[in-house]
Amino acid sequence: MKIYDENIDIRELAEVYDANSKDAFVSLYIDTFDEKFINKRREACSSILRKDMQLYTNFEKTMEMIYDYIDKNRKHNIIIFASYINKFFKAYKISIPIENLFVVDSSPYIRPIVESMDKYERYGLILINSHKAKMYIVY
Repeated sequence: MKIYDENIDIRELAEVYDANSKDAFVSLYIDTFDEKFINKRREACSSILRKDMQLYTNFEKTMEMIYDYIDKNRKHNIIIFASYINKFFKAYKISIPIENLFVVDSSPYIRPIVESMDKYERYGLILINSHKAKMYIVY
């Protein structure tokens, strides 16, 4: 069973941030598609970000990018990190249940991934006999 998309690079995500320290990144963890949860959080964030037109515009365009992706992947548990103004979009399909989370910040919010990776740590298993060897990755 593949738990995480193997392309998740925690180090790369940890180095990503908004150069002006503005709340320009949306991090979305969604256990299948929960439109009510997303819309409620979107409305709350929009009302706060309206005070800064640049942040508000970035947020709305970032949400368009996110909805475009979700529309094609509604049946999967998904993690998305996106920022229109920073030209950044990463989405990952995962096979473990996750708690719905919607964060707007100056960088991708990766703590839940790190905690889950510790919980579902990979182990290597090597079986050897006199004729052959097999290697397995176990979660």
